[in-house]
Amino acid sequence: MSADLSEYENKSQNQEVTKVKGETEGFTTQQKDLIKRNICVGASDDELTLFLHQCKRTNLDPFSRQIYSIKYGNQRSFQVSIDGLRLIADRTGKYEGQTMPEWCDENGKWHDVWISKNNPTAARIGVYKKGFKMPLYGVARYDSYASFSSQMWKKMPDVMLVKCAEALALRKAFPHEMAGLYTTEEMTQAYDNHEEIPVLKKIEPIKKSPVKTPINHIDVNKEDIERIRNENIKMHIDEMNKAVDVFDLKQKYEEAVIFSRKVNDEQMYKTFTEERNLIKAELLEKSKDEEE
Repeated sequence: MSADLSEYENKSQNQEVTKVKGETEGFTTQQKDLIKRNICVGASDDELTLFLHQCKRTNLDPFSRQIYSIKYGNQRSFQVSIDGLRLIADRTGKYEGQTMPEWCDENGKWHDVWISKNNPTAARIGVYKKGFKMPLYGVARYDSYASFSSQMWKKMPDVMLVKCAEALALRKAFPHEMAGLYTTEEMTQAYDNHEEIPVLKKIEPIKKSPVKTPINHIDVNKEDIERIRNENIKMHIDEMNKAVDVFDLKQKYEEAVIFSRKVNDEQMYKTFTEERNLIKAELLEKSKDEEE
């Protein structure tokens, strides 16, 4: 009896592994290499397989930033963007829109727009689903989700908080389709005490697959890789140009450097440093003029 049970368990495990591997088929070798180098940086083969399985299960595109992988310390997390959750909801055919977002002040009063300089205490939003008489609400409290180490939470707490509320509402409306899927806005606080700065490594060229097998909506070539790289460089440089002072520039520069280390791009790091020096000189000159 014990031998039969052991054989059954082994057979079930093998079937599950085969199922997961089967669901990752359709990604070319080049695409897998690109994902491991730029999206699942430092991932083991098992972690990459799990990530590709999630991409196929949810039908989300990692190259469009609908789903991505983040590692804090020794823990790797697969997260989705709020746009990814909206897309999953829309594909069900039962999603019928949302209520207007609302924010709550410290006195318990709800507002349909947040103009106060203080942080909202909570945010809520409802999702309409076919067959339901009332919207399904998600309510997110600021104290439960706000991250004090995140620049985005400092700059736009109302936007970040309502994204958390929307994610809660969408999962409540579509629990089967969104099981285990969380947004970065929801998870940031959980990792406030973790820090990961990967070591720069020599970039190895991506080996081309002898046979290209395109998948549903992802077709990556050298032009796509270069486009994605340039977009990320521009995004970080634009952020540095928005710095109001040298201290603010230092924080934005550090964020850019961390990104360049994650993708193991030495030239990108040098570009960020050169731009930082130019912007810093401009800020110092501007500060000097104001003092005079």
